[in-house]
Amino acid sequence: MLVDKVQKMLADSIAERNEPKKSILKVLVSEIQRLHGEVKDVQVVSIAKKMVESNMAMMSLQTDEAKKNVLVAENQVLEEFLPKMASKEDIMREVHLLKDDFVVKPDSQCYGLGFAKLKKLGINADGNLVKKCIDEVRQ
Repeated sequence: MLVDKVQKMLADSIAERNEPKKSILKVLVSEIQRLHGEVKDVQVVSIAKKMVESNMAMMSLQTDEAKKNVLVAENQVLEEFLPKMASKEDIMREVHLLKDDFVVKPDSQCYGLGFAKLKKLGINADGNLVKKCIDEVRQ
């Protein structure tokens, strides 16, 4: 579970005396503790995502480079808890297998087939990138 991963990373950062990492993990743990009952991975992902988005907003307003670097470092830690997005190569490999299914179907059906295949395989992908890959395969 992600909660266990967070706790382990926090313990490791304390042992390593990695203050920036420890600091952001403590905030994440604090946010997780505010939840009641059993904490699910999806909840940890949601919290980490909101924290990353908040840091990104703060970065856009920040003029001090040192503070921007701290926010970037925090996001690198938090992104370890977010689902990894598939690369274009990964998407193309899977979409290419559907090439014969795309022959006479309209765009919307092709996109639906592509998204369904990726979802079935548990592959997280950017929707716009999936559409571009399908369009490339169909040409």
